[in-house]
Amino acid sequence: MSDQYDVLRDAIAGSQKPWFADGVIRVPTTTLFPSGELISLTVVPNRNGSFRVSDDGLGRTAVLDEGVHYMRPGDRKRAEAIADFSGLRFEGEAFVADDVSADNLASAMALVAEASRAWAAQMLDRSMRNRERALFEVVKDKLERAYSTPMVHSKIAVLGASSSQYDFDFGVKLNGGRFALFEIISPAPPSVAFAHTKFSDVQRAQPDWPREAVVEDLSAWPSESLALISQVTSHVRSASADWKDLPLMAA
Repeated sequence: MSDQYDVLRDAIAGSQKPWFADGVIRVPTTTLFPSGELISLTVVPNRNGSFRVSDDGLGRTAVLDEGVHYMRPGDRKRAEAIADFSGLRFEGEAFVADDVSADNLASAMALVAEASRAWAAQMLDRSMRNRERALFEVVKDKLERAYSTPMVHSKIAVLGASSSQYDFDFGVKLNGGRFALFEIISPAPPSVAFAHTKFSDVQRAQPDWPREAVVEDLSAWPSESLALISQVTSHVRSASADWKDLPLMAA
C-alpha cells in the first residue's frame, strides 16, 4: 500500500496531501459543494497498478445535509447523464472512475469531484424551485384571504428612485394609489443582497408603500442578514405565521 500511496502522491503533486482511512486512500480536492464543503475522494489501488476513484456518494450526502431527503427517478437520470458525459459510472449513489492510470489520476479526480458537485447543485436547485413554488402559493392564499382578489396582483413591476424597474412577487392595491409590496426571499447571500437593493431603491421612491419581506423559516436566518433586510422593509414575515395585521394596511 505504501508504494501505491507514493505513486498517488507523486501523481497529484501540488494537491493537498492524501491520507489513509478505513483501508483506502482519501484525497481532498479543490472543488466545493454548494454548501462550501470541500469534496474529498477515495482512491483504491487495483492489483494491476491502476486506481479506482470515487466520491463515495458524497454528493448525495451533501444534499441530505441541506434537507433534501428524497431522490426521485429524475435525479438518478441526471446523475447518469452527468456520469456518461464525463466518461464515469454512476454506481449506487456514487460517481466512479475505473482503471485509472497514475498519469491520469489528477484529471480523473477532477472529473469525479466536478460530477459530484454538479449533481448536488442540480438536486438542490430543483428542490429550491419546488419550495419557492409552494411558498408562492402559500403567500398568494394568505393575501387573497385578507383582501379581495382583485386587490392582489402577482409579479408587479415597480420603479425605484434610481429609475430601475424591479419585479415583486405580489402587490396589494391600497387606497390613495399605494401598493403593499411582498417579496419572497431566502437566506442565501445573493437573495439577501438583491432584496436589500430593490427594497431600498423603492423605499426612496415610494416611502409610504409598505414593503414586506416573506421568508420560509425565520430560524434559518443569520441574525446579521435579518437585521440587514429589516433596515429596508416594513416587516419580515414568516410564511407559517398568522398575518392578522394585513387588513390594517389597506386603511
